[in-house]
Amino acid sequence: MESIVEEIRQCTRCPLCATRNKVVPGEGPLNAKIIIIGEGPGEENDKTGRPFVGRGGQILDRFLMQVGLNREELYLTNIIKCRMPHNATPSKNIVEKCITFLDAQIKVISPKVIITLGLPAAKAILDNATLKLSDLKNRVFQRGNIKVICTYHPSSIRYNKNASQDIINSLMIAKGLSNEE
Repeated sequence: MESIVEEIRQCTRCPLCATRNKVVPGEGPLNAKIIIIGEGPGEENDKTGRPFVGRGGQILDRFLMQVGLNREELYLTNIIKCRMPHNATPSKNIVEKCITFLDAQIKVISPKVIITLGLPAAKAILDNATLKLSDLKNRVFQRGNIKVICTYHPSSIRYNKNASQDIINSLMIAKGLSNEE
């Protein structure tokens, strides 16, 4: 993982390298049973180099606590490792330049479950550009031998009143799957 993180830090594959403050490679134990993957770093992440430390991260932490998952036992990362200007959705080209880092991280960690937060992360992990999150939520998909759960990004609860329960349900499903033998 150290070599992957170093490669991310040195990356100049796309124009985001010119505007980032810090890369946000991800964090957590390398033996994590669950990886949580978001779209990309926000403003606070870009300042700190840590994923999910802004408002969305605080909401995620609250949901994790509600379902009995410990953030320190999870690996948290994003499909892209640098902040998009104005938190825009990354283009297909930018995702393609960055996805090899995520694939390498998944290979090293070899989790039982991946939880995607938001549609861009779901599309990247399931490799399908035509998906709708409403069709994916609370369902279990396979990516090789890893189970994939797709749900809303925690920040979406500001405009989607039903998202909170959907996120909690998805976390509960993932917790159960991660404990299966």
